[in-house]
Amino acid sequence: NLTLDTDWKLGLIGRNGSGKTTLLKLLLGEYESNNAIGKNVNFEYFPYEIQNEDVMTMNIAYDIIPNLEEWKIFKELNLIQVDADILYRNFSSLSGGEKIKFLLVCAFLKEDKFLLIDEPTNHIDEKSKYTLSQYLKKKKGFILVSHDRKILNEVVDHILYIGRQSITLEQGNYETWNLNKKSKDENEIQQNERLKKDIIKLDKTAKQTADWSNMVEKSKSGAVDKGHVGHQAAKMMKKAKVLENRRDKKIEEKSNLLIDVDINPDLQMKPLTASRRNLILAQDLSIFYGKKVIFRNVNFQLDVGDRM
Repeated sequence: NLTLDTDWKLGLIGRNGSGKTTLLKLLLGEYESNNAIGKNVNFEYFPYEIQNEDVMTMNIAYDIIPNLEEWKIFKELNLIQVDADILYRNFSSLSGGEKIKFLLVCAFLKEDKFLLIDEPTNHIDEKSKYTLSQYLKKKKGFILVSHDRKILNEVVDHILYIGRQSITLEQGNYETWNLNKKSKDENEIQQNERLKKDIIKLDKTAKQTADWSNMVEKSKSGAVDKGHVGHQAAKMMKKAKVLENRRDKKIEEKSNLLIDVDINPDLQMKPLTASRRNLILAQDLSIFYGKKVIFRNVNFQLDVGDRM
């Protein structure tokens, strides 16, 4: 269960395939949520898809914001350090950075919209990234999806992390979250190793105790005091059960660890052996085109794997 404040600059992070896009689509209403999501704002997805770029940029602004007041877009372009003359050029003539910054300005000018900003720094240079991040720092109320740690550090004040088995929400930027995540992961890895050793030890002791109990029970038939021997066997078996219960609790405790620890497998490289089997072997080959000789009496060998 999550409650998100519309004043937050929220960074949404997670590995590829973790569900970031799915969450955005749920918020946008593109996926059915079975009324599991309550909202009092209207969401707006960024970046926009521009179908026809061979039109004047100002016309695109009016397409996005029909009731646009021009002085507002001039003001916002100045804040994001883009010359207003782009409005009177074809959108297709703009650089990648100019396009992104112009469209972001349009998104923020839409009234009563909570922005879902998806990877805004893709395909733009470092200077454009910097001005874009400075612009976002002056805004509030958006969710930012990005793999760019620098912009996440500079812009956001909360992080929502989608892990393998859970979702965590905490105040701070990416660096703060990353330090906490590393510390938590290291603690869990150490605790997991301790539990693993405890489980092996308890399992071994429980089996030994159970075996001793069975041996004592078998010796009861030849014993003088069968009651005493039986009591000792039962006592040892009870101890074995206690040990097994302790082992099972530690197994359960261990199962709750490492659920969101990203463990990268070792890189394995298995080069394939190039095959040298003959594909074509030609001797005294002549090729004609009509009566014209293309090749005459050529010998060559082509093996599997050779480039023509």
